[in-house]
Amino acid sequence: MDDDFDDELVLHTLLYAAQDMIRERGESSHGEKMHRKWINQDRETANELLVRDYFAPNSLYDLSKFEKRFRISRNLFLCIARDLERNYEFFQVRWDARCNIRDFSRYYN
Repeated sequence: MDDDFDDELVLHTLLYAAQDMIRERGESSHGEKMHRKWINQDRETANELLVRDYFAPNSLYDLSKFEKRFRISRNLFLCIARDLERNYEFFQVRWDARCNIRDFSRYYN
């Protein structure tokens, strides 16, 4: 039961991240301006859950569960995440105009 909830949480987190990227660009795939209602999503909690469940030293899931769920080894994922963070501003922690963290971690992006 918890595995299904965790799977759903990860999928929703990825979906919301993709929607946010599209909204930040301000365009739909057809080049039209998008007018969507802004919905406050609890991204901080989603990030904390992601880190706690998969990346913390005493994570809820072990390496085999990570590899089964994401179909990539955690070490390879971390290597890619580090390289992306080092080379692209999008993957670096930034602050918004209200002095809130805009991006939480390389894992969340």
